[in-house]
Amino acid sequence: MAGISLHNFVFAALLRPSPKHIEIEKDAETTPSQVELLETEIESYEMKHMKSEGIHKQTNNENMQLKHVRNLDITLELSHGETHLSHIVDEHVTDTNTIHKAEDVAGKTVCFKIKDQFRKVFTFAFSIFFINNIFWNMGSSTVILFGPEFNANAGLEKEDATIVFMLIGGGTCVGCILGGLLGNITCCNRIAVYVIANIATGILTLLFPLTFLHTFWGLLVLSLLWGLMFGVILGLLMVVTADLLGAETLGDGYGYLMLANGIGCSIAPPLTACTFVSRRMKLWTAMV
Repeated sequence: MAGISLHNFVFAALLRPSPKHIEIEKDAETTPSQVELLETEIESYEMKHMKSEGIHKQTNNENMQLKHVRNLDITLELSHGETHLSHIVDEHVTDTNTIHKAEDVAGKTVCFKIKDQFRKVFTFAFSIFFINNIFWNMGSSTVILFGPEFNANAGLEKEDATIVFMLIGGGTCVGCILGGLLGNITCCNRIAVYVIANIATGILTLLFPLTFLHTFWGLLVLSLLWGLMFGVILGLLMVVTADLLGAETLGDGYGYLMLANGIGCSIAPPLTACTFVSRRMKLWTAMV
């Protein structure tokens, strides 16, 4: 397991920015900004104006250009008292929507940004999805962590209990592929499939304590079906998040979804262990 996990370093080292992203960054570095363009334009106009001093006749084009530059300078002096090219760009060249966006981003505090992110991500549907993942991981982690001991206590031999538990992994592998395929079918309601898989996983989990299923074949089929439904849910997590939030908020939403998974996996094992210890203590007290 450690050797397989070490391959994550290899795949992580292969992660690079996409060629399109690199081209955009290069274009942004090489393309002159609007400030530079306007500065060059003003300098050109000023040079023409200085060369044309003493000449009484000027073309109409030069007169309009000089008038434009002077108006910009006068406006800037009245508002700020000094010539500043960046303010000229903000007031006369930059698009109005870009100005408002820059002002909004600059004026936001860290708390406001967090609140704004929560407002965009935690819609009513995603909030239910978030809570669902907490409880889903509580049940799933319990089955996976305590499955081998449960199979042994159910009366299976060690080899048979191992085979039954391995089928959970095999079913999960097949379920992930099945969930991915269903998620890419356009006519398929992916949220409905996700809900059905959750209901099926819950029902199958409730069947584990039934004693008439505590045979090799009974637990084998039950574990295989449980792993299959568990894998379908895993395969649909990303696409359901995209359906609920859209592509723009997918990254933030999936991050919070992993938080929900971590909460569920952290809560369930201690609760299960406490329940197990409490039950053993009651049995020991009754025997004494």
